[in-house]
Amino acid sequence: MKNPIWFINLKTESGDEYSFGYWKSKPSEKEIAALVVENLSSEVSYYVTDDGKTMDWAKENPVEAIELALLNPELKQLSEIE
Repeated sequence: MKNPIWFINLKTESGDEYSFGYWKSKPSEKEIAALVVENLSSEVSYYVTDDGKTMDWAKENPVEAIELALLNPELKQLSEIE
């Protein structure tokens, strides 16, 4: 039986991609927000948005970071796997 797998994809200003979180069904906004907060790290220099806000900024401003992340990440459905 095949099941789709979902993940959140954040793109950096340079076009690199940062993906995290895997679900068997489409995640809720609450699940997305929880993963965004769990994955904020001052050692990660990926951008949350294209306006130059870094993960350092996001760690210091988690509420605003969640709001931005919920508006910006591309929710993708990977090819079905067995």
